[in-house]
Amino acid sequence: LDGNLTATIVTVNPVDPDQPGQYLVTYDLTDAAGNLAERVTRTINVYNLDPSDVILEGGSLDENQPPGTLAGRFSSIDPDDSAAVKIYQYQLVDGNGSADNASFALDLNGTLRSVETFDFETQAAYQIRVRSTDEFGGFREEPFVIQVLDRFIPGVQTLAAEEVAQRSAVLRGRILDRGGLDLLEWGFLFGRSPDPLPGGEGVTGFSTGS
Repeated sequence: LDGNLTATIVTVNPVDPDQPGQYLVTYDLTDAAGNLAERVTRTINVYNLDPSDVILEGGSLDENQPPGTLAGRFSSIDPDDSAAVKIYQYQLVDGNGSADNASFALDLNGTLRSVETFDFETQAAYQIRVRSTDEFGGFREEPFVIQVLDRFIPGVQTLAAEEVAQRSAVLRGRILDRGGLDLLEWGFLFGRSPDPLPGGEGVTGFSTGS
């Protein structure tokens, strides 16, 4: 008599599709006269999907840097987490591509740092294997290669002095190659012997930039 009552069905204990588990769901219905339909019960299982990919941002560091140098940061792609709100934990694990795990430390939040000083000429690439685990126990493992970047002492050239007078001269120089790192200071060294070194006996220096 009341027609289609689908819109008035009452669902008890609705399913949360973002929370894995087993849900006991019941459906109740009452018509306009107060008659109750037979209650229907269903068991709904929501399964957690494993992360589908592990992403490395960075993945390289300069040679000759101290232990604790940042080498990269990891994040995860998860088909259950389109809004990227899940919490993931990361760890180095044994397996294919894990030969150099001991050369790095990986925080649970995905921050990768060195535990030693690297030399490009000795080894330029390191293999690690990382596991990402979501808050419901699903995980994915991926191998990665961390690159060590070649760095060297800057190359410079001393140019001929100009405007040379009895007590003054204009000195010029040129930086030929920065060596791949940020320059902290540059200037001139003066000494009575060829190739003066900073701090050497009879050597005077002054900075022209920093």
